[in-house]
Amino acid sequence: INMHAQSYLGMPLYNGDGKVIGILAILDDKPMTVEPETMDLIHSLAARAGIEIERKITQSQLNKLSLAVEHSPSAVMITNTDGIIEYINPKLSEMTGYSEKETIGKKPDLFKSGETDPAIYKELWNNLLSGKEWHGELQNTKKDGDLYWVREFISPIFDQEGEITHFVAMKEDITESKRINEEITHQASHDLL
Repeated sequence: INMHAQSYLGMPLYNGDGKVIGILAILDDKPMTVEPETMDLIHSLAARAGIEIERKITQSQLNKLSLAVEHSPSAVMITNTDGIIEYINPKLSEMTGYSEKETIGKKPDLFKSGETDPAIYKELWNNLLSGKEWHGELQNTKKDGDLYWVREFISPIFDQEGEITHFVAMKEDITESKRINEEITHQASHDLL
C-alpha cells in the first residue's frame, strides 16, 4: 500500500478456540474518528472474518486428508460403532472385488472367510470397544470367492467428549508374502530331510 497512514485501527481475528489468527486493519491517510456503532460493526466483521478464515483452513486440511486417503496404497475402511461400513477407499475395492456401492451399509462380515478363529474377532471387538487399537492378520474372502490374507490396523475414532464414534481400518494384502514364506519354510524343512 502506497499510503502514509495517519491513523489506523487494528482488530484481532480469532478462531473458535480464541486464538488470534490474524488482524483486521483499517488505515486512513487522515485522522480517524470511530463512532460506537461503527466499532460494533468492525467487531462483527472481525468475528465473521475469523470464522471464515478458520473454515477455509479447515476445509483445505480436510481436502488434503481426503485426497491422501483416496490415493493411499493401503485399503481404508471406516465403520460406525455398530460395525456398519460408511466409507471405503478405491484400494479396498481393488483388494476385495467389492464396489463401494456393494459395501456401504454392510458389515465387514462381508469379507469373512470362516477360516479365521472366532476368538480373534472377539479380541478385536473387545479391544476396539474399550477404546484400544487392534492389529493382526485375518484370512478373508474376495467377491469372487478367492481367499486372501490381510494385515489390519484398526483404531477407534473419538469425538470431543471422548466417546467412540467410528472405527478406521487400514488393510494391507499380505497374501503373496505369506505364500513366499510358506514356500521358503517348506523348502527349508525339505532340505533338512
